[in-house]
Amino acid sequence: MYQQKKSVITRNGRFNLYHRKGSCRYQAYLKPNNGTWEQYTTGKVDFEEAKEAATEKLIELRMMIDADIPIREKRFKEVALLTIKKLEADIKNGVAEKISTKTKIGAMKKLFIPFFGTYPIERITDDLMGDFAIWRNEQYGRKLKSATVKNQFTALRLVFSTAKRKGWMKDFQEPNYDNTGLKAERRPYFTEAELCKISEFMCDRDWYENGKNEKQTNPAFPR
Repeated sequence: MYQQKKSVITRNGRFNLYHRKGSCRYQAYLKPNNGTWEQYTTGKVDFEEAKEAATEKLIELRMMIDADIPIREKRFKEVALLTIKKLEADIKNGVAEKISTKTKIGAMKKLFIPFFGTYPIERITDDLMGDFAIWRNEQYGRKLKSATVKNQFTALRLVFSTAKRKGWMKDFQEPNYDNTGLKAERRPYFTEAELCKISEFMCDRDWYENGKNEKQTNPAFPR
């Protein structure tokens, strides 16, 4: 399928230029000084131009390595599907709580993959997270409760954890999470009607006498 043309060695690493069968444009296998080979399409027909393009790409990769930036780009969808596969295996093997884990999988499939799917995992920014929050509210037709948002982001963190474990992104590339949904409204302790009933009961002398007799006769009340 490939016909080797020439191997080139530079101070930033080495690369091999190939022709793909049926194509006149050069492909390059680059090996920066991190010990791994990376494939790259030069888009060039002329050998010298392809050599120059491969050299520039090799320098770019070397700079990324020196800056501790992952050089293998992965789309969010790829990482999310890998995470889902792991969670489904955990359920099957009985090492994950079934209901909560399925809820996380549902959030990945219904929310995060549809919105973030085509983005490189390491390029999901704080601004993009803000756009996601707006989109999510549009999908639901309302602003979600803070607890719901927090639970959803628990699933999103699992996707980023997979990416970091695989070396596809670094800690500093993980975006901030906006958990500012609507706060749950707390029910008043008593309604007005309930307060009226309590007041009527407190005004009835019988409750006091009955309570006093209960304390005197019930062994559960210590003297």
